Amino acid sequence: MLHSACIDEKGTVFMFGQKTEKVLGRSNDAPRPSAVEEIQFSEEVACGGYHTCAVTDRGDLYSWGSNENGCLGLGGTGMVRFPEVVRSSLFKLPVSKVSCGWKHTAAISGEDIYTWGWGGANGTFFEEGHSSGGQL
Repeated sequence: MLHSACIDEKGTVFMFGQKTEKVLGRSNDAPRPSAVEEIQFSEEVACGGYHTCAVTDRGDLYSWGSNENGCLGLGGTGMVRFPEVVRSSLFKLPVSKVSCGWKHTAAISGEDIYTWGWGGANGTFFEEGHSSGGQL
């Protein structure tokens, strides 16, 4: 893959890899880990094909990178260079887990699982297409 992410003991997200599709949220390649200053106290981070998501200790879900097929859960499909909070009326409780695929994302809120992005990958469509998301 072209990028990776990790979290240190303080909850800081670090990204490194190639800048393809600006998945790093920066303009340059990062051969060494570079802190993502916009997010603090992260507990989980996941990388997709060209996007990244992180969950904070408060249960906030952030996403950034390529938004092809709506995989960021932010509405629309435009590129997002820096982390933005995913606000959804579907989440009744804080988000505890996130997982990213090639062009789709899944998150756990309470005991419920939600998916959005490329419908062919998350089970909401049988053909390639955009999914606004939903509960599984």
